Amino acid sequence: RFSNEGKLQHSQGEVKVSNHGSLVLDSKSTGTIGGSLTLSDNSTGLVTGIGTLVDVQDSLELDGNATFSIADHGEFDLSGGKLTTQGTSTLHIDTNGTLLLDAQEFSVKEFSSVLVDNSGKITVGNGLLILEDSAELNLINGAIDVVTKDLIVDNTASLRLTTSSAILTVNGGDVQMNNGQTSVSSAAKFQILSGGSVCSNQAQLLLETSGEFQVTSEATFT
Repeated sequence: RFSNEGKLQHSQGEVKVSNHGSLVLDSKSTGTIGGSLTLSDNSTGLVTGIGTLVDVQDSLELDGNATFSIADHGEFDLSGGKLTTQGTSTLHIDTNGTLLLDAQEFSVKEFSSVLVDNSGKITVGNGLLILEDSAELNLINGAIDVVTKDLIVDNTASLRLTTSSAILTVNGGDVQMNNGQTSVSSAAKFQILSGGSVCSNQAQLLLETSGEFQVTSEATFT
């Protein structure tokens, strides 16, 4: 645990947390990992508190039943590689937590889940956001911005926006819904500001209770 302006510095290689282990940074602590970070086997990670910042320069992987939370104004930056959640792992962005990705890809797959609530925010700055297999992304109260590339909902994955404070914006690529389910309800907003939208292969787009789906370019349903 790193607390009270503690510092974690790891210049290269992989940092692994497993077998019910934990990695916690709070109270204005900072962390720099020059390689990758992997959490697996019921391990937990937590970045929390104003001024708490973690920068991982390669990949972040959550596997098994691992849980990683960014909360209470904490910030996690991934400046390279990929972010992958798989197995039954959970990524939780809560209470003004911020996840900034300048990575090749944000892949949510298998039976993993991502939850954004209480004004949490995810910015996918330079890569794809892909939901596949039976994975779930739930945006309850907060924002997700996909800045430059595509958002893909594939296989039986699900994407849910569930309150008026939920806003998903795609501002650089297309949205491809292939056999997954996307639901926008309770005045939530799904905005595609550039690029088009394709809904195919029995994919479902559900708009309920004043949910908004906005496309400024072409929308195709096949």
